[in-house]
Amino acid sequence: MRAKGAASTGSRSIHCGEGVTLGSSLYRRAGHADKASRRDGGGAARGAAGKRRTGGKAGNSIPPDVVIVPGIWHTSVGGSFRDVGTTLAPEAALLRQFHEQGVLIGGICSGTILLAEAGLLDGRTATTSWWLGEPFRCRYPLVRLALDEVVTTDGNVWCAGAATSHFNLTLKIIEHFVSADVAALVARFMLIDPNRASQAPYMVHDFRPVAADPAVARAQKWVGARLAEAFTLDDMAGAAAVSTRTLIRRFREATGLTPLAYVQKARVEEAKSLLSTGNLAPEKIVDRVGYTDMSSFRRLFREHTGMTPHDYREKFRVTGRKKPVATA
Repeated sequence: MRAKGAASTGSRSIHCGEGVTLGSSLYRRAGHADKASRRDGGGAARGAAGKRRTGGKAGNSIPPDVVIVPGIWHTSVGGSFRDVGTTLAPEAALLRQFHEQGVLIGGICSGTILLAEAGLLDGRTATTSWWLGEPFRCRYPLVRLALDEVVTTDGNVWCAGAATSHFNLTLKIIEHFVSADVAALVARFMLIDPNRASQAPYMVHDFRPVAADPAVARAQKWVGARLAEAFTLDDMAGAAAVSTRTLIRRFREATGLTPLAYVQKARVEEAKSLLSTGNLAPEKIVDRVGYTDMSSFRRLFREHTGMTPHDYREKFRVTGRKKPVATA
């Protein structure tokens, strides 16, 4: 659904609508009355998901039960934040009206930007797509950003993270308006894992030397070629041809990370790749990413992904298809 509750604008909202429709259908098939129908006597116009239509305005008709803002931009992070405040100002105002009327409002992926621009997330816990995390946190400091979460629910403002997180948001909506039993049934019909709680294992970090600062880019390139080696911060600064203090300051300005945090993330990302695409034993992978103690690396890996290396391999390993055996 668009912010106005009108026609669908993308695959995310279509899937969400289908989930609500299926949940409502199964609920009626189970012999339960349609609570929404009893509430308005069945006389209001209803959309495909069984929700009352508003005619596009919040002030002159019955408000909807739920409004979902789908992912709205995916081509550029800068464009997302720069454009939404001007091009979607009327939609942001409408969302504020719906919020004041107690309508449940959900944002999916980059659609959460519109909720934040409307001020609906100020002082609330919210999530967004993991790749929007840093610019989102900088632009909206009043939001309690829980980037690891797949879905957040704070009052009547709910948020979903990246891509398929909208499935989990749909299940939450079904549970809220119908029942947990029906949400569980929909999850089985739609092959949805209802227990996904964290985006952390799915995050992908690009550690190519792309910083605009040439000294930081030199340090990034140098680190990328030495993940298996032990080195110090002074070594990194020497490779970047700057002082250690200067490297720390410029590295944070360019990447939002300290040099140490960057190296840790780069090593974890390399370990994730080796775990998901190869057959190396965990002990050898630890060596490949510059650590000597398995237990300390296991703790670091879990801090970054929410999983142990073993569990990560079991969940994300790509085994490929075996080649057919040639016959005479």
